[in-house]
Amino acid sequence: MGEGLKKEDSAALKGIAILMMVFHHCYRTEKKFAGYEILFTPFTAENVIHLALYMKICVCIFAFVSGYGLMYGYLRNQNPDNRISDSAFVKRHLFRLLVSCCSCLSCVWSQKWLFLWQMGNYPLGEDCGDPDRCAWAF
Repeated sequence: MGEGLKKEDSAALKGIAILMMVFHHCYRTEKKFAGYEILFTPFTAENVIHLALYMKICVCIFAFVSGYGLMYGYLRNQNPDNRISDSAFVKRHLFRLLVSCCSCLSCVWSQKWLFLWQMGNYPLGEDCGDPDRCAWAF
């Protein structure tokens, strides 16, 4: 694999994609920057909003570069001198995926519980009355 993206190239593309994502999230609607005094010279606010809507392509760029890196790593390990089995490659990446998914789910669950508790929907202690609404029953 002589030609292709090098690590520096993929890092640069990921950096550009991250900048595009920040631009998209900051300027996609006028409400996002309504309270701030921003000069868009020589553009208008409508032009910036229109451009920010096109910056959603950052997700596609990031997914492509990440997939390319996985494919390149897989093909590099197919070299007979540096052989790794297909099952070991899948297990290694599947384990990483499962760990990150479980981490995200536990964060979302804990934030949901905390939000519901703060809103008074899941009281703590003996004063809850309905056992289905108690925090320990959640």
